[in-house]
Amino acid sequence: MAEQWTASKLRGAVFVYSGAEWQQIFRGYVVDSSSAIQTAPNARAVFTRGKESIDVRGDTRIRIKDRVGALSTIVEQDFGEITVDVERKNVQHFAVQAPLLTAVVKGTKFTVIASREGAAAQVLVRRGRVEVQDTELKVKIDVKAGQKAQRSAGINAIVEVSGRGKVEPFISMASNIPLASSGSELREKLGIEAGAGAANAQGDNAGSAAQVAGAPENAGSGASSASDAGQPSDAGKPSDASKPSDASKPSDAGKPSDAGKPSGAGSR
Repeated sequence: MAEQWTASKLRGAVFVYSGAEWQQIFRGYVVDSSSAIQTAPNARAVFTRGKESIDVRGDTRIRIKDRVGALSTIVEQDFGEITVDVERKNVQHFAVQAPLLTAVVKGTKFTVIASREGAAAQVLVRRGRVEVQDTELKVKIDVKAGQKAQRSAGINAIVEVSGRGKVEPFISMASNIPLASSGSELREKLGIEAGAGAANAQGDNAGSAAQVAGAPENAGSGASSASDAGQPSDAGKPSDASKPSDASKPSDAGKPSDAGKPSGAGSR
């Protein structure tokens, strides 16, 4: 790809792991493929490539991986919150790979939130639709604008979809054929009991469905979200106090596994 991901807007401390240490970056920085990027708790950064953008909120770590010679990008998200705005016609494959869930672009704007402990992940679709893949159960489901997909960790957990409009069927990632028309049917077919964790997830979804359906751009994105009034800028250069510690050095242990990489079937 001729264009590269560039830090177009910054607020607060944003770092890239380079040369075996964290280095602070500033507006205009061009991201190297696969380099770890981390924001301080009160920071925010927007990386752009042409008309595409990745809005990274505070206390978030990602890596942007571009496949050389192909219109293919995978954003590996360890934790935190990002909002992606991508037009499907500009790419052959674009996905966000977080613990528990992978979101595959179908021409859309969406937000992915992942907890630091890997205990939960959610995808909120702002425009268009997103294919959300459960990388443990090997099922996928299309999530439409105004809907939210959420999954918690645990042997009884599945993807729960709520919000505006009809929920699409669950599809097998192996055969690419419909597997179930609802969460309850999926549990029955896979022999998964509705445990306490699943019940709590359903309760959270029920309470947030109306909010997601009518949510403004930044609604429903958790405590780490910044308001539009806090748009990133060059002002307010941060101190070294907000720099990630050695304990936060990126490692393969905290990295999403290859098992969560979107399959060929899901990339079209």
